[in-house]
Amino acid sequence: MNKQVIVDMGANIGNGFRRLIKEKPRGLGYEVTNSDWILIEPNTHCKPHLESIIRDYPSCNIKIIWKAVSINSSSKEFYGHPDTWYITDNITPNSSQSNSLKSSHNKQYYKSEPVITVKCIDVIDLLSDLSKKYKSII
Repeated sequence: MNKQVIVDMGANIGNGFRRLIKEKPRGLGYEVTNSDWILIEPNTHCKPHLESIIRDYPSCNIKIIWKAVSINSSSKEFYGHPDTWYITDNITPNSSQSNSLKSSHNKQYYKSEPVITVKCIDVIDLLSDLSKKYKSII
């Protein structure tokens, strides 16, 4: 396959995708038709935001994986502060952007607590599978 795939690990509400698409006029973004997209996010509260990308960019081949990225495919605790777990339309410091599989991820700001258990996707298996299907992985 001559296509490339762009993988956003920790897609959150899709700001990375939207930024990469919009940067094209300045020569920094990616062509919609020459790329497939995989958005990986364990926080299902991001679902309306990520699914809106599929509606907003119908010519893109976008796959959303509702898992966390890890070194194996087990289930793990997803840590954060309870106030940061939910998404609001006005993204502020109290958004899900501070959650992590690591309890110490934002220890300088607050003590993390397990918020939910999430399924994981093995990053090595994922990249190995993609390397068989795509010319390049970004």
